[in-house]
Amino acid sequence: MLKTVLKNWWLDKPVALELSGWECWDKETSAKYPVRFLLQEKLPELYRKHIQWPLDRAYWWVRYRTTHRHYRVIKPRTLEPGYYDERTLILHGAFEVLVEYWEHFYRTNVSWWPTKGEIDSYEVDIIQAKTDKEKEFIQAERDCLADQKAHYDEAHALHIWWTKTRPSRTHPKGPTLPKELGSLGWLDNKHKDDPRVIAYRAHLDEYNKLDCQWEEEDQEMLIRLVKIRQSLWI
Repeated sequence: MLKTVLKNWWLDKPVALELSGWECWDKETSAKYPVRFLLQEKLPELYRKHIQWPLDRAYWWVRYRTTHRHYRVIKPRTLEPGYYDERTLILHGAFEVLVEYWEHFYRTNVSWWPTKGEIDSYEVDIIQAKTDKEKEFIQAERDCLADQKAHYDEAHALHIWWTKTRPSRTHPKGPTLPKELGSLGWLDNKHKDDPRVIAYRAHLDEYNKLDCQWEEEDQEMLIRLVKIRQSLWI
């Protein structure tokens, strides 16, 4: 009984809006339900601003200067110990951040991931809206959720590619050069008509072509990751 009363009394707050939409919602809701708005919005905001956040900042100020002085050192799990040039470090470092983000996000915030059905349900609400202002609110909330879902879907797809698809890459096995030709025998013009050298060169061309395709794919996926960078926060 009490739970039902509280649920009906509690403000029906949108899940997501643009900044201008939140400003309009705050203004209209505070005017229509001043007591509810004070209890649900203003008092928690004052608590966070004047108590919770200052304490958090003080806590992490100490932690970052003592036990967590290098809190976010990126250690790609996909690289063995050794030297790597910057182009490799950028690729693996960026996707290590994505993996850490996704593992933490999926473990703690998967309920935030809107479904297509939830987004489609807004179409009915838009049709049933009584005023243009209400319709704008619902449309803005729907658009924000759709963008949010698109970013989550993209992050998920990139995570699968990095952790499952990319590690499964393999070069096809090909012919090896006979020992009598030496390791560089295929470069010697006197062996250019040797069928074994011809087959080896053809295989090497395919090998290099595949490497180029993979490099292009890495570049494309890194660009896709950069495009959703601003949505990777929790």
